Amino acid sequence: MLKGSLFTREYLIEGIGQSEEWRNLDDSVIEDFRNQLLEIFNAFPTSENPLESTTEDDLIKPIIEALGWNDYLTQQTTARKGRAGVPDYLLFPSQENKQKANKERKQADRYKYGISFLEAKAWNLPLDRKGNNTALKEGVPSTQMLGYLTRVEVQSDKQ
Repeated sequence: MLKGSLFTREYLIEGIGQSEEWRNLDDSVIEDFRNQLLEIFNAFPTSENPLESTTEDDLIKPIIEALGWNDYLTQQTTARKGRAGVPDYLLFPSQENKQKANKERKQADRYKYGISFLEAKAWNLPLDRKGNNTALKEGVPSTQMLGYLTRVEVQSDKQ
């Protein structure tokens, strides 16, 4: 396992290529997607240490949309009261699920229709320890994500 990673090195190098989904992808689709990503990254101002909002607007959102993910809501709280626990994106598997979520009065109840959530961070921010930015109220980003996972599990009825 790569330290601090979600997938093993072997899976990323070999295993993914053996999956049915990967084998069914046409080479031109992969090349087109690669070119889209290169265009997004080449336009992103990495040398200027962009803020989280810039990273979100100019890198993350275009990548999500390049992946074909258009059914999402932003800044939905996972708490029943207040604004604690607010991941940047709540992703839905379909427009129908997003519409159902939008009918929920409480934002926390919308998580039962989602399939995942996404948290954005500023470019070059360490994810496994507190960064130099003392303004980071959430502390260690990986700890923040664990908190979100716990709250989302409760709000989504452990689905």
